[in-house]
Amino acid sequence: MAVKKKRQAPADDSAPPRKKVPGEVPASWKLTQQQQAFIDSFAQDDDKED
Repeated sequence: MAVKKKRQAPADDSAPPRKKVPGEVPASWKLTQQQQAFIDSFAQDDDKED
């Protein structure tokens, strides 16, 4: 006997608006240079979108 799969509703393509996040992490966080560069790369991407 074949098992019927339930049909899923189509995906909603309208994503909620992105939240603005602070561009800096708390001073208490000790980040490596690699971690800081990773965070900075997102800040650069956000600058390109504006």
